[in-house]
Amino acid sequence: RINKGDKLLIKGKSGSGKTTLINIISSLIKPSKGHIYIDNKLLGDEINYPQWRQQIGIVKQKPYLKRGKIVELILGENFCRDINESIKKAKYYAKLACIDDVIDKLPQGYLEYIEEDGKSISGGQIQRIAIANALSIKPSLLILDESTSGVDKETEERIFNNIFKINDLTI
Repeated sequence: RINKGDKLLIKGKSGSGKTTLINIISSLIKPSKGHIYIDNKLLGDEINYPQWRQQIGIVKQKPYLKRGKIVELILGENFCRDINESIKKAKYYAKLACIDDVIDKLPQGYLEYIEEDGKSISGGQIQRIAIANALSIKPSLLILDESTSGVDKETEERIFNNIFKINDLTI
């Protein structure tokens, strides 16, 4: 049982089923036994899978970045026509993910173009952009699968302190 707003750490040896559990919770695979209920509603019956998946932000250890401007990579489908409004929104999520200071130092800032798979930035920077992107959809559930492995402990702590303050976000 996971309650709304819970902050859980799932830990175990390699091969113990952590990723399988994440895939079941996110409805990428169906459980072989039992059912998933969200707010006492049966997943797949009373709540359809696409509805549930839209409420989940997932960041993996090695996220994939498409090519594009940082503002677009952070906001994804939430990008608006007003570029200044989009940059303001992206900056908010970048601050939560502790990547805003890095972006501000880039020649084009939030308009900096990043090559496919983030070849021009570090693994930890890719992870933080992916975290900002996951937060930008305003998920009910945020799944972080070793998504801060590329950042130092101090930055990791700041990221978690920031996201733990988000009301009603289950992590």
